[in-house]
Amino acid sequence: MQLCRTKKRQFHQSERNFHKIDLYALRGVYKLLYYGKSKTIISLITFIENDG
Repeated sequence: MQLCRTKKRQFHQSERNFHKIDLYALRGVYKLLYYGKSKTIISLITFIENDG
């Protein structure tokens, strides 16, 4: 029983960290868009899509 509980706690911890990383990434993208660099992002995305 104890082992199961600790595993669950670890899972939730990693999930929380993942969400934090997600927020940072979104914030970075938002900042890039805000500073008028959306054209470079779009070209990057299209480049990746064309490459794949």
